[in-house]
Amino acid sequence: MDETQFVNGLAIPDTHKRVVTKILEALRREDLHLELALEDGELYVEIEDQMRGNLTEMARDLAEVSEAEQDEAISSVLHQVVAYRTEAELFLDEGEEIPVPELSAVVATLLPTIEEGEEFSYAKDLGGDVHAYLLTDTGSGWKLLDDQLVLGMNVADSKLWDSAVAATSQFPVSEVIEVEDDIVAILGSSREFSARALDMVELLDEAQVEYGDEGVFFAIPSPRSVLVLPVRAGSVEADAMRMVEYKNGLLENPDFVDAEGILGDRAYYWSARSEEGTGIICYEHEYTQNGEEYVELVLPDNLWELDSNKRD
Repeated sequence: MDETQFVNGLAIPDTHKRVVTKILEALRREDLHLELALEDGELYVEIEDQMRGNLTEMARDLAEVSEAEQDEAISSVLHQVVAYRTEAELFLDEGEEIPVPELSAVVATLLPTIEEGEEFSYAKDLGGDVHAYLLTDTGSGWKLLDDQLVLGMNVADSKLWDSAVAATSQFPVSEVIEVEDDIVAILGSSREFSARALDMVELLDEAQVEYGDEGVFFAIPSPRSVLVLPVRAGSVEADAMRMVEYKNGLLENPDFVDAEGILGDRAYYWSARSEEGTGIICYEHEYTQNGEEYVELVLPDNLWELDSNKRD
């Protein structure tokens, strides 16, 4: 039975069938190996013999939103699939495992669950043109309000992948602020930001990271500031004081608004914001000289040099 017969044979509305067809066509365009299966009246797709999604469930969710939102969600799912395939190829030789995205769950986290003006949890006036924040029960979500994209994630369920370090420099993020004890809001002014940022949020999912005085934050470099990625910190306080002094001596414009430091696995990630948008990231470089081990703090020539290779 071919795909058309599978879809036509589903006991679902025609609007849902059109969404299923749209998803399958998008997956086919990525030259992916697909296997379809009917289970209890639900149509499942298995991709590359690894990823799996309930197409009927995805269609039910997507049929409730506009065509544009459907296209955004499907695009984000494709980002998940391609990102997983790339990550799997990178880590395959090292025998490491990475989380496999369950595609219907990905779709659920992408869809808005509230309307503007409704009452909902984790609401906060974020200042400027942004007046609301959404976190879904599944741990991450997004909502476009007042022409600003508001992203949220539960930091306690996030993980830093080395590959995400380099990717973050490409995201047009305007601000990152703490909303609750273990939640950080990520604000971006570009609709194009949604799929790529959510792509990374999913890459950072399924992890064991603590939040609080130990210094776990989630943030992304932006034109206005250099912000901190999540790390599992060690003894932060003394090193933070030392790094603040180091940073103050390096800022070309000392009129900074704030600065934060975090000691992570083999790397320091720093943020410094000024009215002109001055920012610094320093990373830790270990070396041996005359039989002695040393650590020096290296300032990249520019922000975009920081990538996963620099950490090794």
